[in-house]
Amino acid sequence: MKKLFTFIMMIVLLNLFAAAGLVGYLLATGRLDKPKALVISDLLRHPGTPKDLRTQVAEILMPGPATAPATGPASRPGVSLAEAGPATAEERIDFARQAMEQERLRLDAERQNLRHEHELLERLQAKIDADRKRVDEDKKTFDASVSQTTAKGNEEAFTRTMALYDELKPKQLKDLFMPPTSAEEAAKYLGAMEPERAAKIISEFKTESEKQQIGLVLKRLRETGTSAASAPPTTPAAPSAPASPAPASATGSNAKGAVAP
Repeated sequence: MKKLFTFIMMIVLLNLFAAAGLVGYLLATGRLDKPKALVISDLLRHPGTPKDLRTQVAEILMPGPATAPATGPASRPGVSLAEAGPATAEERIDFARQAMEQERLRLDAERQNLRHEHELLERLQAKIDADRKRVDEDKKTFDASVSQTTAKGNEEAFTRTMALYDELKPKQLKDLFMPPTSAEEAAKYLGAMEPERAAKIISEFKTESEKQQIGLVLKRLRETGTSAASAPPTTPAAPSAPASPAPASATGSNAKGAVAP
């Protein structure tokens, strides 16, 4: 009798260990969780199968589709709530892996779009830099052309003015070189003349104001190194005035005295 009791206890312990191992396996693999345990508990407490047991289990396991808003898309006919999402642990892992893969693909697409936009911005920046450089070069060319045209026009005007000055007398040129004509402008024209002609013009400056003006002109000539600066000084000797004609009576008496013995 004692051996039979021991045998029965061993059977009970083995069954208990087997049940505990099964529960541990189900919990470890995700096949058994709290909602399922509650359903099993209800099944054990109440005799018979409850009405719509599978629908209730699906609603417990996947509450999302059952509680979806009324404005959302309607569920496809013929598809039970149990088939709407993963039920086992492996299916959940696969579902999570697929969701992570989709998220990775979405991030890769966004990264690719950002790279393309960055490349587009770089190309636009390079084009803007090239256009700015071309505009700067065109501006330099235009400025050089304007400067050349202006210089050519000034040279032609200077040549025409020199041709006109060659026809004037030194005294007339002296009057033209007086203020408001600047000493710099007078020096430019005076330096372009022959030294002899420049000397004649300089000799016409006799009054104090005229000497002051020609002094400024000669200073400008010395600064530019023009040969006209070596002209005679600004206070040349005045030309001798012609002798006044003697009275007729005096001339006659002098003539008589000259022929007298």
